[in-house]
Amino acid sequence: MKLSSAYIQEQLQKEYQTVGQEGMPGKYAPDLSESAVIDSVQRIYDACDEWENRLREEVMRGRSLQRILKLSADFIGNPLLVMSLDFDLLGESGIETMPEKSRLFHKDGIDMEYMNALMQSSEYQKMQDSRETVLFPAYISGVRSLNRNLFPEGKNVCRVVMHEWNRKFTEGDKCLLDTLADYLEIFLTYSESLGGEDPLAGIFKKILSDRTADYMEMSKKLSTYGWSSQHTYLSLILQLTYLNQKNLSTNAICHYIKQQFPQSVSFLFEGEIVTFFNMTLLEKDAEDIGNVLTYFIRDSYLKAGYSRCVKGHMYFRRQFIQARTALDVGSRNKPYVWIHHFDQIALTYIMEQVTRRLPASMICHENLLKLKEADEENQSEYMKTLRTYLDENLNATRTAEALFIHRSTLLYRLDKIKEILQCELDDPDENFYLSFSFRLLEQEDAEVSL
Repeated sequence: MKLSSAYIQEQLQKEYQTVGQEGMPGKYAPDLSESAVIDSVQRIYDACDEWENRLREEVMRGRSLQRILKLSADFIGNPLLVMSLDFDLLGESGIETMPEKSRLFHKDGIDMEYMNALMQSSEYQKMQDSRETVLFPAYISGVRSLNRNLFPEGKNVCRVVMHEWNRKFTEGDKCLLDTLADYLEIFLTYSESLGGEDPLAGIFKKILSDRTADYMEMSKKLSTYGWSSQHTYLSLILQLTYLNQKNLSTNAICHYIKQQFPQSVSFLFEGEIVTFFNMTLLEKDAEDIGNVLTYFIRDSYLKAGYSRCVKGHMYFRRQFIQARTALDVGSRNKPYVWIHHFDQIALTYIMEQVTRRLPASMICHENLLKLKEADEENQSEYMKTLRTYLDENLNATRTAEALFIHRSTLLYRLDKIKEILQCELDDPDENFYLSFSFRLLEQEDAEVSL
């Protein structure tokens, strides 16, 4: 092991410096001899060689990542962890000495506040593909840390982190972390520590991506995991930001949702995170799900679309389309809102579909356009009057009150309106068509104003 002169000097200082005032390091011990220094330097090398030899043995025998980290944390004296670039915890040791609030990972996965702060940190952006050991300041997670990317098989897939907890960092810690990183890269190259895909995710990806998939076969596979065709399901789509995509935080997001809702499956599909919840096994409703995830979605700078809850295995793809439609239509019409539900945008979606090939003016009630022309020519309020009358379910008294006009004035206007429309407003289907036509024209006017 190649040791830096700074590390050797630090170890000698620990052994020979006296304690000064207020616990600060004092002068070197007065009886320090040349031979004593040589012996001490040899002990430092021997201790490092023993650590490295044990590291080599653990790696060559294919022992667990946890054993490697435990051995190294005991030698280095500070907590260590290895996590993937998408924020999955692969192993840790010595973390038990740290209070819960200072740990990067909790029982529910990574601390999401830490992850969001990290993704916006300039220090983190600089080390994306670096092989150098980088110091992260305490403002990111509350504790300073040394970080080194790992490149098993030449691919940057994870990093090793040393927390400054039991003792202060010294220049020699970079040397130690670099040595540990070299052995971790070898170990991870030949191990399965990086994990694999949830088998449920594979089934759902097949359902969503392959329209020729045998639904009966997919249903049987889901049933083997306890997801029955008699259960009720909910779909959620999360739109990733540039920071999420760049920093590969998708796996951490999926893991967080899984921790909150064990009977769910989350995976990356077509650039978005897709989640299916088994509402029956969770014994929850859509509102319960939303209450848990609302602040998480907001604080992680995500946008979400929810489908309806549907029973059975035959509608998964359609639920996925519902959730994606909710996200798409909702984001376009209310970009300032983080979360969109399909039922909230269903009418807007219908109107957008209706006007895909023909404009609203060519679909709406033809005589309603004549009523609009009459208003423009005569400065009348027939359109407003009719819209209010339909909204008030043809109740003349409530319509007059809403318009602040006398009832006789309203009746006069209605006679004129019926004359122009050439109808008596007594046909439910025609009244529905008129109401829908108003919404189509309003949507068209809104799009023009944009």
